[in-house]
Amino acid sequence: MPVFVKAPTFVPPLMVQEGIVEVIGAVDAQIAALDTEAGTLKAVLRRRRADLITDDAVESVRAEYAFDFSTGVRRTPDRATGPYMTPYLRSANVGYGTLDLSDILEMNFDPAERKKFSLQYGDVVVSEGSASANAVGMPAMWRDEIPGPVCTQMTLLRLRALQGVCVPEFVFHWSMWAYESRAFLEVAGGTNIKHISAKRAKGMAVRLPSLDRQREIAAELDAMDSALAATRAAAVRLRAVRVALLSGLLDRTIDIESAELEI
Repeated sequence: MPVFVKAPTFVPPLMVQEGIVEVIGAVDAQIAALDTEAGTLKAVLRRRRADLITDDAVESVRAEYAFDFSTGVRRTPDRATGPYMTPYLRSANVGYGTLDLSDILEMNFDPAERKKFSLQYGDVVVSEGSASANAVGMPAMWRDEIPGPVCTQMTLLRLRALQGVCVPEFVFHWSMWAYESRAFLEVAGGTNIKHISAKRAKGMAVRLPSLDRQREIAAELDAMDSALAATRAAAVRLRAVRVALLSGLLDRTIDIESAELEI
């Protein structure tokens, strides 16, 4: 007979069980409400971003006249060691508007390469290609999250605002729109594995308003993005509370009356 079958189990009185179900049900309802709110905010943000980025009242220019484009270096065996080992980003580090820096690799970039390929605050990195169409064109902004120099691998396309022409925040939101609308995917070449070349990306159309208007657009979209992030964070925190609350109610370290007062 398995050992866990012999383990003692506390079964609270029926009235307490009903109270636990009621309390946890109230928490679940709050979590569901936050998830619904987050979904609505995300949809509104995407719609508003599309409206602002594709405003046909604004003159259209080729992307190469708004952004500076660069690709990183190819990872090769001779770069695995050397005197200038340097952290670099690759497609695996880029998510939907976010960076995952939990697994940063290094390879050798000589001083000239560091100068050419290192990231600057506000640069936007875009996943060039992937076997998954959903990952093609996925962008994120670099905000000096770790000390530099930090460079990029060839699997990423780097977009940088041209001084006096564009602001970094606008580049980011344009890139987010290009991903969400699948505009990046449309210019990607290849069959099984899609790939965005710098040459193709440079020819994409950008509705480029004045610098002041770009800042206004970015500020509005950033505020919406912050509201969405706050709602998602609240749901994550409440899920953690639910786990602790359920555990405490079941082992009686939290009494049902106190729990009901907190909900």
